Amino acid sequence: MSLSIEQQDNKLREAFPQFSAVSLSECRGIWEGEVSTANQTYQIRIDFELPPHLVLRYPTYEYYPRVYILAPHLQPNHSA
Repeated sequence: MSLSIEQQDNKLREAFPQFSAVSLSECRGIWEGEVSTANQTYQIRIDFELPPHLVLRYPTYEYYPRVYILAPHLQPNHSA
């Protein structure tokens, strides 16, 4: 059984208290916060919407959260 958006919100903020909910509804959650590496801190947004078949309680593994880097602006690394 998948977690509701409210349950996901609680678990996300428990594990990552630097995140806050920007928007929460029964089917969609949007969170923003910072994550850091050894060299850089990133401001990110996580946008997750339950697909209709999950809302109707059908299991799936085909839907993933969308993660956006808000800052700093990423530059292409053409040598990678």
